[in-house]
Amino acid sequence: MDLDHYQKEALRTDRVPKQEGLDSALSVIVPMLGLAGETGQLLSEYKKHLRDGDAHRLFKERVCEELGDLLWYVANVASKFDLSLDDIAALNLSKVKARWAAERVEPLSFDATYLRVNDFHAGLKLNWLT
Repeated sequence: MDLDHYQKEALRTDRVPKQEGLDSALSVIVPMLGLAGETGQLLSEYKKHLRDGDAHRLFKERVCEELGDLLWYVANVASKFDLSLDDIAALNLSKVKARWAAERVEPLSFDATYLRVNDFHAGLKLNWLT
């Protein structure tokens, strides 16, 4: 499925559509708040994964669902501003390639100097016992 097709189909399910002549703030704030809420849900699923490990059996399915919800809200906000998801994606890729692709050959490691989660927990146990 291409992004513009998805955007058009998603817009058909919009419960607070943009209407000419009316205050458009409501039609924009609702999906903006939806983005914030769904981001929180995604973070919550990751927290459960960190806490429960393999016991969180539906992790990938729930992440997929939350990302889908985020995609719907992104499409909705883009529509409210008369923006195309295809254009947004193409411009974003162009920007990040110009910024990052030519400058490095290996992936960035932001947390290379930090303890891994399991090491952190082990350190807590040792510190607690001493």
